[in-house]
Amino acid sequence: MLTVTGRRTGRRFTVPVGVHEIDHQRLIFTDAPWRINFRGGAPAQLLCAGQHSTVDVTLVEDPTEVGNLFRAAFAAGITPAHIALRIPTGHTPSDEELAAHRNVLLLR
Repeated sequence: MLTVTGRRTGRRFTVPVGVHEIDHQRLIFTDAPWRINFRGGAPAQLLCAGQHSTVDVTLVEDPTEVGNLFRAAFAAGITPAHIALRIPTGHTPSDEELAAHRNVLLLR
């Protein structure tokens, strides 16, 4: 669960997320509108496996960076289905295609 304060409303809200550990980085793949709260970075509270922690979260939107993070996830065994991404069999999506469907939140 990720708890964040809205940039415009100032209200705190909590959303369920899937956190993936890839190459010693914690990532969240999402297309949800709340992701915009992390443009430029913002603190959040993460509840993961019963542990609460404060994390700095940055929204990654650059297509090249998004593509690299997706490819690292795929290489680590995360399938597109695990992150609710539909890729036709045999198709290798471009960085731009991946970024158009999902952004990545980087947790530190």
